[in-house]
Amino acid sequence: MTAAAFDPAAATADVIIVGSGAAGGMAAYSLTKAGLRCLMLEAGRDYDPQAEVNMMAPESDAPCAGRPRPTSRSAISTRPWGRLGG
Repeated sequence: MTAAAFDPAAATADVIIVGSGAAGGMAAYSLTKAGLRCLMLEAGRDYDPQAEVNMMAPESDAPCAGRPRPTSRSAISTRPWGRLGG
């Protein structure tokens, strides 16, 4: 439902979830599977995933297509100060 079609007077929900990110999405999933009615509020823009996200595109259309890639472990930097956790 888009914000333009939302009627606050007609809305009934058991839970209001603010944010549809990873945690909000999982909360909504779990709560609706348990039978609760959830209302999610999101401040982000409305977008069409079919038009903007192309997960099934061929590899040649990837943003890094045509750039050189490391072909061996020796091409990857292994400096001690570049490692995590140490």
